[in-house]
Amino acid sequence: MRALSTVNMAAAPNQQQISAIRRVQPDGSVLFTGTDLRLRVALLKPAFMLITVVGAAKSIEDRAVEYAVLRELDLELDRSGMLTIFCDLREMTRLAAESRDAFGSWGKRHQKRINASHVLIRSKLIEMATTLISVLAGGVLKTYTRPQVFLEAIRAVAPKLTALPELEMHSGTIAIDRDKPPR
Repeated sequence: MRALSTVNMAAAPNQQQISAIRRVQPDGSVLFTGTDLRLRVALLKPAFMLITVVGAAKSIEDRAVEYAVLRELDLELDRSGMLTIFCDLREMTRLAAESRDAFGSWGKRHQKRINASHVLIRSKLIEMATTLISVLAGGVLKTYTRPQVFLEAIRAVAPKLTALPELEMHSGTIAIDRDKPPR
């Protein structure tokens, strides 16, 4: 967990905690589940990842989810050397300062190995928060407000992807609906 050394380690999960919140899905993606936060991480191809987010980090369990996702990104950086991130934040309800700082610190630490990041947003508040992360990390951020345009950017590197994955929260659990067309 060396990559998390500049963030609050009180929230950083140990291996047993990661096993409890990390679930490999039948399609190979990884689902991270907290109390009020769900993240799906999919490797599109080496060095290209798609992250889909629902909810917000409100508890220590949710912070553990964030740190586990950063660990997942670290693993791909170790494998591939570079990383391009596509992040669907349409269903993110808020981004706490602690979360913003953790992702900003991670981005700054890996700045030279991260290509432009692509973010799909719906909320102006989330857009401002992601812009601040980009400034903190010194990276390039391409923001999208139209799902189809975001999907086209992803399809430039992963042509077999036909729709954006959608995560839905159902009384504490999550369903992945792959057949739902992008909004």
